Amino acid sequence: MLACEFTPDDWGTIRAHMHAARASDVLDSWLVQSQRLFGLSRFSGISAIARAHADATFRLAYKPYWIRRAIHLADQLRFSFARERLASKYDIPPSRVSLFHAGKDVMDLFRKHRGNGSERLTGHRDRLW
Repeated sequence: MLACEFTPDDWGTIRAHMHAARASDVLDSWLVQSQRLFGLSRFSGISAIARAHADATFRLAYKPYWIRRAIHLADQLRFSFARERLASKYDIPPSRVSLFHAGKDVMDLFRKHRGNGSERLTGHRDRLW
């Protein structure tokens, strides 16, 4: 919302930085979303990939809560047990990650989140068990 205050030079600097970081599509998706949500000025040169991502983001936002929650949990699980993340956590090459490391990570998660498992799964503070 504060982006309305940015000058064309500010936007040029931001866009140049994101382009250099090879993250132009990320910024452009955010720009499309902010235009739809807050009326931020339209920008030219937004890629089809960025527009498609913004459209998908809005489609997801309109889904029922339980579907959004299930997708969020699946994404979290996919990230939590990604070979690259486990390799980084246990300081080993990705090729050496095994089920042992995934199991160890599960135990770490149980210790970290004990007592609030249902809240973590459902997104609600109401206890299921």
